[in-house]
Amino acid sequence: YQAPSRSIERLLAGDLAVMFWLGTVAVGLVAPLVLTWLAKKVETGKKLAAYAGVALACVAVGGLCWRVILYVVAISIFALY
Repeated sequence: YQAPSRSIERLLAGDLAVMFWLGTVAVGLVAPLVLTWLAKKVETGKKLAAYAGVALACVAVGGLCWRVILYVVAISIFALY
């Protein structure tokens, strides 16, 4: 059992920090923003579709990482409810 107040600490600098910062923030947020910015400069349809596809995949990976984090955090306090 872990105290619920420790969840933020685990997220920012603990055992979940790598998954949060790399998986959710970098891959799920920053990479799609960069790909969207790069796609603005593309004029052909195939390249635009490729950028959009990769950005969508990054968002899906980031969302999956976030769901795993929520599950892991909730498991530690599940017995309380």
